[in-house]
Amino acid sequence: MTMKNATPQNTDIDLKADDIIECILHRKGGTVVDFGFHNKKKVKYHFKPIDPTDPDSPHVCNVPNDEHYDRFLEIPEAYRAYFHDQEYEPAYAVPTPKPERDEYDPRNDFADLLSVNADDVSNDWLGRFTKEILGIKLTQKQDLADYAQTHYELDFDYGTTTAAEIARLILKERIEEERNASDAAN
Repeated sequence: MTMKNATPQNTDIDLKADDIIECILHRKGGTVVDFGFHNKKKVKYHFKPIDPTDPDSPHVCNVPNDEHYDRFLEIPEAYRAYFHDQEYEPAYAVPTPKPERDEYDPRNDFADLLSVNADDVSNDWLGRFTKEILGIKLTQKQDLADYAQTHYELDFDYGTTTAAEIARLILKERIEEERNASDAAN
């Protein structure tokens, strides 16, 4: 058992913060984890050793996003909370994951539409999308049709196209806009 009060050499880490996660899988150069699909919105976490000269040094990273922090902790075989002012216990055994179902799904995120497959989302998801992103209820077919024609000049047969189909057409256009913005960010 070693104490965590050694002078850190990795100045990228705020060891006084309460958002530190340790990656117990040590890789040369550290471990890089991306959250998100859109290049401009993607969050990159780089778990690096506190002391690069010590092969047993914990690999840590500040994770200020609460959802990402919680997600890391849901993977106990690879991550755990790290507290610099507490006694450090090296990871000798990999803990067994909880048998409960993993509810995290990085797809279908309104904030990162590149994670969405427009053909696979449910009508419930489309309803939340139109309400939260467009400000239009899925039941307001005329408003959706007007939006589709005004914003994207989409052409469809109003009489045979359902509101959900119109919403899906709009979603596909929004995804294409996101893809173009993502490609431009590279």
